[in-house]
Amino acid sequence: MSLPIVKQRYGAGEIEGTLRDVDALDETLDDEEYALRLDIAREMYFRGLVHGHADVEKIEAVREAFGY
Repeated sequence: MSLPIVKQRYGAGEIEGTLRDVDALDETLDDEEYALRLDIAREMYFRGLVHGHADVEKIEAVREAFGY
């Protein structure tokens, strides 16, 4: 089964809000674990924007566009 490519772009705050909505981030996590999970989710999202390829230039361009 293949998943559809997400065409909508989300900012870092929206990613965090979505993770909180699905209980992937909550107050039971210590600050370090919370930050680590959020960083991993952002990295996966940004890589997904460039169709899963680890093209460093594209990843950096997306990060810059989102202020990350």
